[in-house]
Amino acid sequence: MVIFFLGLATVVVPLVVLDWLIYSGYSSKWGWLVKVLAAAGATLFFYMAAPWGLISYYMRFVVLGLFLAAAVYAYRRTRGLRWVVVRKRRGRQILLVVFVAAFVALNVWAFRGKSYSDTPIELSFPLKGGNYYVLQGGSNWLTNPFHGLGPHGRLSLDIVKLSQYGNRANSLMPSRLGQYHIYGEALYSPCSGTVRKAMTGLPDNAPDYVDKANPLGNHVVIVCEGAEVTLAHMMQDSVAVKKGDRVAAGRPIGKVGNSGFSNEPHLHIQANKADGRPMPMRFDRRFLSINDLVVSGGQSG
Repeated sequence: MVIFFLGLATVVVPLVVLDWLIYSGYSSKWGWLVKVLAAAGATLFFYMAAPWGLISYYMRFVVLGLFLAAAVYAYRRTRGLRWVVVRKRRGRQILLVVFVAAFVALNVWAFRGKSYSDTPIELSFPLKGGNYYVLQGGSNWLTNPFHGLGPHGRLSLDIVKLSQYGNRANSLMPSRLGQYHIYGEALYSPCSGTVRKAMTGLPDNAPDYVDKANPLGNHVVIVCEGAEVTLAHMMQDSVAVKKGDRVAAGRPIGKVGNSGFSNEPHLHIQANKADGRPMPMRFDRRFLSINDLVVSGGQSG
């Protein structure tokens, strides 16, 4: 149910803001400008930080276009009005300015989630042949809420596969694992190194159920370039390597599943230093954050 309401809010909240912008009353052009800035702040925040892959990745561009159309339409309603602050509405406009300032701060925070401060590890993207979407990722809690507060997985990524319509499954809340587009996708080693740990045999969870006793589920840990790279939540009995194996970048190592602490199929990947500290990852020299898209191993979005 959390995913349902999160997906619903991703679309409904921006549309409510745009409805307010279009049909709100205007007493001056200054009032229009403040409301446009408030709506722009909210729209930009949802554009950057909301999980659009739950509904459709492409809807974020539609909402952006609707905002521009709404701003123009609202301006047309101010014909004959002046650029003045109406005294009787000054208090309301001050609240709007505070609203604008709050979303400026949130947007700066979301934008900073697309950057990193430590030396990154360079990796190859571990999935091939599709459109892959970052459902959670980035360097702060706002862009990476599930991992952002954890000491070791703070820079982790959760990756799903999108259909041609930009969604990660056949419905918002699928009842079968096979309805998720990434389920069963082949996984490839993102680097050359030695397998430190490999676990297989754990069952895949039904949608919306998790295995709290085995957080990573079926997983592989590869030591490469002085870091431990972990790929987790793999399909039961799909892991194709064992502890001590030497693997080259691009070698098949298993399949995406839904084992461990995972309520829907996705790839969880993270890199950690020897002392456990998280490392930023770059795939083909690109640092990924929420709403980024990787197309067939290339770049987009």
